[in-house]
Amino acid sequence: DIDDPKTKERFYSLLQSLKNWVQHDQVKVHLINQKALPLLVRCVTETKFDPIKEQAAALEILLALSFNNDAASALRQNHHFMTHVRSVSNSIISDQSRLQRAAGGLLWKLEKETEAVAKPAILNSYQHDIMMSYSHSDKQLCYQIHEQLVKVGFRVWIDRDHMHGATMIAMADAIENSDIVIICMSDAYKQSVYCQSEAHYAFERRRCLIPLIMKPHYKPDGWLGIIASGKIYVDFAKIEFNLAYEKLKNEISQHRHQHTSQPTIKTKEKNHQDIPSTIPIPVEEASKSGEQYSIV
Repeated sequence: DIDDPKTKERFYSLLQSLKNWVQHDQVKVHLINQKALPLLVRCVTETKFDPIKEQAAALEILLALSFNNDAASALRQNHHFMTHVRSVSNSIISDQSRLQRAAGGLLWKLEKETEAVAKPAILNSYQHDIMMSYSHSDKQLCYQIHEQLVKVGFRVWIDRDHMHGATMIAMADAIENSDIVIICMSDAYKQSVYCQSEAHYAFERRRCLIPLIMKPHYKPDGWLGIIASGKIYVDFAKIEFNLAYEKLKNEISQHRHQHTSQPTIKTKEKNHQDIPSTIPIPVEEASKSGEQYSIV
């Protein structure tokens, strides 16, 4: 019973567990069939629930559920709920940034994403060469990759304050203004509803996606497996960093070869001679089946 104070801690633990499991489509369908939406809406809108422990967690679960069309439609039709979420998103309470981010993410998904996807694509006038989408738990390796890319002259957009940083609108703007989106895949990435929102929008906007494996033996499945399907991914967890980085740079070069109107980025080697990064590095031939495979 969510109204019983004696079960409050157990209910909070349940919400945290649901956050981890709700990225699975089967769990989404089960929660919807079990009429969980009204209970989660109550957790968001009723003041007796803690803004961080319960309201924010419930909003993040609802954001994950909004990828299901039936759930999204039901939430849009609940005018009281939508008004409350807009109010939370526009509030200026500094210690509730997690709550505001979840509210903003849900509003993006329910009200703004479809219109944004329909916008005309930017052609040959990107502000960034690359946008990096990653989970905060993988930040150390992501920052290392980012620093190497910047060193050789790529314009790279990355949200270094990923836990409480850019809103989904800012993320969408970065995706729209980037030629390539690097997806840093791991269990933590798949379990993050914000990462799912970024990857989904990049996929919908038909950006060049380059998936990276960040953890040993990781294999993308579920929604992440669908987005990565048929694409080459670079395994930073299996091979030495410099070799994996060269493989990544080659994938970027292969994409730029196919878009010759893009300006060539030149890399600086130790002898300070300018060498175009579009010089191809040998890479294994793609599987004829078109299924995803790894560069190792």
